[in-house]
Amino acid sequence: MKIKLGQPLSQATLAEWGFENGQARHVLAEGEFELRMTMSDQELELVVYDLAMEEPYTLFEVASASGALVTALRQQVDDILNRILGQQIQDNPLVERLVEHVKATYGLAPAHPFKRHPEIIGFKVPTVDKLFGIFLPVDYCRLDKTSSRTDQVLVLNLKGKPEHIVERIDNERYFPAYHMNKKHWFSLLLDAQTDWDQLTSLLAESYRLTQIGRASCRERV
Repeated sequence: MKIKLGQPLSQATLAEWGFENGQARHVLAEGEFELRMTMSDQELELVVYDLAMEEPYTLFEVASASGALVTALRQQVDDILNRILGQQIQDNPLVERLVEHVKATYGLAPAHPFKRHPEIIGFKVPTVDKLFGIFLPVDYCRLDKTSSRTDQVLVLNLKGKPEHIVERIDNERYFPAYHMNKKHWFSLLLDAQTDWDQLTSLLAESYRLTQIGRASCRERV
C-alpha cells in the first residue's frame, strides 16, 4: 500500500517511529507479522510481512478479504498510520502557528475530539463544548472528485454562514466540508499559499458562530 503525502514526514516523526535510512519496522499480531514502512520523497509505502513464511502477506492487499486475521491486521496498520499522520499534523509549521494563536487569542489548548483517533486535533468553545475548528488529513481527490491528484493534504474545517459558504466554495482552496455538515461547515486547504490574516479571520468567525448557535438554541427552548 502506497500513500502520497502532501509533504515528507518531518524529522521528528521519522525519529519517533524509528525510521533509519527511510525505513522502519513494527511488530504486528503478537510477533507473527511485521509492518515494514519505507519513506521515499513524499510517498510512504506500507507492507505487511508474514514472518513465518518470510514473504509479504498478500491478503492484506486484497480489498475483498474479510477474515478475522486480516481485519485485525488492517486495524493495527490503520492505527499506526493514523498516529503517524497525526504527528505529521502537529509538526506542520502552520498548525503549530495556529495552535499558538488560539492559545494567545482565546486561551484554549488543542482538543482531541475523537477517542478512537487521538491524533486528530481541533479547537472547542469551552462554554458550549462544541468544535469551531478541526484539522483533517485527506486525499485531495476526495475534496475534488474531478482531480487526478492522489496526494494527501491537510484541511481545516471551519463553521460559516450557509450563504457565505456557497459563495466561498471554489474547489481550489475552499471545499464542501470533508466529513462534516456541508451546509454549516467548509474545508480550507492548508499549504504554503494559505493567507494567514484570512485564516485567522475565518477562525474568529467560526468561533463566533459556534457561540451564537448554541445561545440561539437555548433561547428557543
